[in-house]
Parts: sequence; structure tokens; C-alpha cells
Amino acid sequence: MTAAGALIPGIVQAQSGCVSQNSNFSVRIVECDAVIAAGDMGDIDYANALFNRGYALSQTGDKPAAIANYSAAIAVNPTFANAYDNRGWLRHEAGQNEAALADVSRAVELNPQSQNAWSNRATIALRMGRFDEGMMSADRLLALNPGHKYANAFRARAFLGQGRLDEAMTAIELAIRIDPAATYMLTDRGMIYQRRGDDLRAFGDYDATLRSTPDDAWALYGRGLAQLRLGRPAEGQADMARAVTLKPDIAESFARYGIRP
Repeated sequence: MTAAGALIPGIVQAQSGCVSQNSNFSVRIVECDAVIAAGDMGDIDYANALFNRGYALSQTGDKPAAIANYSAAIAVNPTFANAYDNRGWLRHEAGQNEAALADVSRAVELNPQSQNAWSNRATIALRMGRFDEGMMSADRLLALNPGHKYANAFRARAFLGQGRLDEAMTAIELAIRIDPAATYMLTDRGMIYQRRGDDLRAFGDYDATLRSTPDDAWALYGRGLAQLRLGRPAEGQADMARAVTLKPDIAESFARYGIRP
């Protein structure tokens, strides 16, 4: 037996690969496998190896296995904030939003300084239509980093969901000034225009997004709805149909923000 926390001969190189930032994630998985199979390490190191393997698995597309590794890491180290955060995001991507929100909420409880966790919490809460929780998360993010490029966009979405349209416009204009290259923010501004009934300006913002991101389901649906209202039914229906193929719940997503055909 080796001493507690030590690695058996031949595992040192694998440990180095498991904890490195090697962009070859398949190699990282193999090296983490070796470290985990060796087993002779403390709980924190073991949890870190599981976490690193989970991250590598997520990057290769095996998200269920990644979630399982994050869960195993949490079982070993129940205060592993990053594991809760990463598992929460993958659960969100899998449509498990209640579990996802619980995970990222636990992450910010354990590490209230984590900008990534607050950002994830804001995103998930807003997509669930929990605008007050989304606003609170965005405000915490702004308190940590007043120049955060997503925080004001989160606030704009929360204000929009609450029907506070002037405040939503102020927030999204600030977000655009902070990060003018982020075309998705034009989609958010388009939604505010649309909620105000200004479909011509909404169309312009959605169209600008689609010139750089042609498969943006939000911009396609919004542009389609604008075209319907502007008297171009064939073009509008085509945009909306394509949006639904990309995001089947897009109509429900817009309805949460008070925007309906």
C-alpha cells in the first residue's frame, strides 16, 4: 500500500494530465480514468479528479456521463461549489430546470463570489419565467462586477418580463454599449420594441442579429412575428416555422415576456 494521498508509480504522469488544461479532452478522460482507478488519494483530490473527468466528458458531448461524474464529486465533497454549478448548467441544457436552479442556487450559497454561478442562475431563472429571481441574480452579478457584459442584459430581460419596458430599454442600451459585438442583445432590444408595439424597429434588430447568426431561433421568431404584423404573412410564417424547428417551445418562451401573435 502507498501512503495516504500518494500516487502509485506510473500514475504521476496521468495525474498531471488529468489536472492540466490539455485541450485534447479524450486524452484527459483517459488520464483521469487512471487517477481515479488508482484510488490512493484524499477526498478532495479524488473529487477534483471526478470533476475534471466530468468537465472533459461534457466537452466531448457525453453530458449524462459528465453529470454522473459531477454528482460523484459532490458525494465525495458536498461543498464543491463548481461541481454544483457545472452540473446545474448541464441539467438546464437537458431541460431539467428545477434541478438545475437548485444546483446553481447551492453553488452561489457555497461561493457567493462566483460570477459564473450567478450568471448561470440568472439565465436559468429567466428562462423559467422567474423574473424576480433572475433580477436578484443579475443584481448580485453587477455588485461583483459592474462592467459584466451579461448582467445588464439579464436585468433587461427581467424588466421585460415584469412589464417595466422603459427600465428594460435603459438596461439593454447599457448592455449594448458595454458589448456592442454581442448581436443577441439586438434580439433582446427587438423584443422590447415589439412589446411596445414598434414592430418596424423590432424587425430591424432581429434582422441585424440574423445577418450574423442565421439560426438564432429567438430572432427568427421575433422577425416572423414582426413581419406578420407589418403585413408580410408569407415571410413571417416562414420565419416562425423555422424558429419552431430550432426551438419547439419558442412561442411559449416569447409568451412569458408578454409577446404573442
